[in-house]
Amino acid sequence: MLTPSQVRERGIIIKPNEVPDTIKYGCRTKLLMAPSMGSALTGCQVIYQKPGDTYTVHMHPISEVVIAVFKGSGEVFLGDFWYEVRRDDVIYVPENVKHGMRNPSTNSEDFICYCWQVPYLSEFENLTGAEDELFEGQEGPVIAYDARGKFDARIPWTGVIENINHGALFTAYDAEMRFVVWPGMGARKISSHRAHHPPGVEFKVHVHPGSEDTVLAFQGNGQGFLVDQWYDMDEGDVMFAPRPIKHGTRHPDRNSQEPFVCLGSAGPPQLDLYALAKYI
Repeated sequence: MLTPSQVRERGIIIKPNEVPDTIKYGCRTKLLMAPSMGSALTGCQVIYQKPGDTYTVHMHPISEVVIAVFKGSGEVFLGDFWYEVRRDDVIYVPENVKHGMRNPSTNSEDFICYCWQVPYLSEFENLTGAEDELFEGQEGPVIAYDARGKFDARIPWTGVIENINHGALFTAYDAEMRFVVWPGMGARKISSHRAHHPPGVEFKVHVHPGSEDTVLAFQGNGQGFLVDQWYDMDEGDVMFAPRPIKHGTRHPDRNSQEPFVCLGSAGPPQLDLYALAKYI
């Protein structure tokens, strides 16, 4: 494993099966990135829930969170209710909003989510006012998947649940991107963008002058670029690109029948892309 200083210099491709397990808020997790590992602001972890598991409802006083459902289905607590969620859902959580996850015991498969937090401060629990507040045994109504609706007008206060294939369109870097979580819908400290690579398509190598990027290989296999080299990425791998390291993604297998889909989360949001797309 690279040292934090090496990560800050060149970035890193992280394979979850090479990261040790931890237990946090009642569930098996893997911490993939944090300031202690080389990031400036970003925390990224993968959370595994077997049927019957609950990731304790909690609240971050100064951080925003993005949760992506990677596998299976479950329930996410957001604000005041439990909401049914499934693969392709992305949940945005502003600071001071209660949130958590659970895999109902009636389910038959694991529920796996990737979670990004900016700024990631859980390792600094002695920072006054930054400690997570826990809500054990949180009850509340369950809103069914088909009935949950939208509540975009309340995004700055309660967050939102969205699909990775929705959002503002960006095409300037050759592969189609959707801004799923970004300042245009209320986020201020974190973003989440989906890039879709058909076989043979590359999302142009680029830099962000003000943001660090953490990119999940959400579907299929492809490659990620860091500094001066392409690296293979399998589904579930994460690429961390610190500011202002060159990075990009591509689907090099022209014979493949499946796309390579990436979900990136940046902190702070990538204003350079929004300006290029003329959204600001």
